Amino acid sequence: MHRTVTLTSKFHYADTDVPLDKSLEKVKVLLRKHGCDDILVRERVREDGATEITLMFKQGGVPYMIEFPVTYIEKLEMVNRFQKKVKRLKMEIAGRIVFHNVKALLVDVDLGMLDFTQAMMRHIALPGPSGMTTLEDKVMESLDQVRQGRFDLKLLPGGTS
Repeated sequence: MHRTVTLTSKFHYADTDVPLDKSLEKVKVLLRKHGCDDILVRERVREDGATEITLMFKQGGVPYMIEFPVTYIEKLEMVNRFQKKVKRLKMEIAGRIVFHNVKALLVDVDLGMLDFTQAMMRHIALPGPSGMTTLEDKVMESLDQVRQGRFDLKLLPGGTS
């Protein structure tokens, strides 16, 4: 499920001039450096015109999926001589966020603190009722069971308890 975020013009990456495709390419370089293959970018245009971007890849036979947040920036602009809050799609912000997130996760791999699977665990791709989902989303769907100590690995595809 692609998350949609609206940020203010004060957000750290709000004025990035790094194009989305450049950030996406840098993410791919990081992943290839860590032995990833079958790297695929899927784009889907929503009814509102925004593009959902999903990066899928494998490492050691394990499938992973990173969904870029659909990112809007809200700024005050002059519209017909009046200041008005205007919301504009800025996926280049999502590109920078994902790049820096992946880079930070992989630092732990480079330091030998975690292996790739441990570092990228939240992004492990699993089949879901309406397509692929991430391990993180599956666990979050079952958060009440986790809180109550009743989380059952059978909830995961192919899981056993």
